[in-house]
Amino acid sequence: MSDESRESTQEVIDFLWESYLSKITRHRNISAEAIANYINNYATLLDQTESGPAELALELGLIDGLVTSAEWRSKMQAISGESGDTFEHVVYRSYLQSMRPPMPEQNPATDKIAVIIAKGTILYGEQPAGEVGGDTIAKLIRKAKNSKNVKAIVLRVDSPGGSAAASELIRTELVAAQESGKPVVASMGGYAASGGYWISSTANKIFASETTITGSIGVFTIFPTFERSLDYLGVHSDGIGTTSLSGAMNNFKEINPVFKRVLQNSVNQTYNKFLALVSEGRGLSIEEADSVAQGRVWSGSRALEHGLIDGIGDVNVAIESAAVLAGLTDYDVVYIEQRAFSQGAVFKTSIAIRS
Repeated sequence: MSDESRESTQEVIDFLWESYLSKITRHRNISAEAIANYINNYATLLDQTESGPAELALELGLIDGLVTSAEWRSKMQAISGESGDTFEHVVYRSYLQSMRPPMPEQNPATDKIAVIIAKGTILYGEQPAGEVGGDTIAKLIRKAKNSKNVKAIVLRVDSPGGSAAASELIRTELVAAQESGKPVVASMGGYAASGGYWISSTANKIFASETTITGSIGVFTIFPTFERSLDYLGVHSDGIGTTSLSGAMNNFKEINPVFKRVLQNSVNQTYNKFLALVSEGRGLSIEEADSVAQGRVWSGSRALEHGLIDGIGDVNVAIESAAVLAGLTDYDVVYIEQRAFSQGAVFKTSIAIRS
């Protein structure tokens, strides 16, 4: 790791750890110092007691008790009743099915906020659900833009990034929707980094959770060569050509210096484009954008401090923000999703929301 990468990653990890600790201390009523002592001196604690790991967790208060399987069944039977030789229960899939609200009747005349999910690596072309296809998501955005009833779009992003070209295709479709009068709000999930931030950068509003991994405003390209490995095996290549770029794509040789300059130039141009988008979308100068870019990743909380997002909140907060931007007080929410590869875009699930 480079020193810069180590520093950046350590900062994010420290924040995530502090966030995790704060939840444990709050819900288990254990001090952060006690937890730190438990972790950092774990081997010593084990050596100093005849207790095992479970007993140590009980002593600290991480758990409430130690029971056998038979004792657990008895406890649960006392709570929920008996069912054969076990306790009354329902498997989680059945529970989720039973808790799902009935599908509301869609009123074609009502105003709607469209939620489009961009989850996975951003790739060029058509991609199935689980990946973010540039052409695929662009079609979903156009579907929302061309719908008379859709008044705003929420882009739910959960992506580590990917193709810059595919990311720009998605972003320009979002811009077209904005220019048509439909506000766009980006809602970041677990992570929205690199290309995930690119597609969000010029949204009207951006929301993330405190622990969202975002930023990573940077560009890189990889061209692997194997000349040293092959040389060790006694394998070499040769050939003739007509220009200084002849054989430039040959992975068996050291990278062609002219080709290397071409790749570096492309990276530089794409990075400058990225900075310009962040500058435009977030109201920052190029210098300010560059100071929080350079490939660094940020937690959602730090991203808010640096002006890379507008607020902390989940997808429901983003939907409410979209409604405010569109001037809506009575609306439905529709999820426009890619059902399966090659089936095209469909209105799949709709949930009525009234405000």
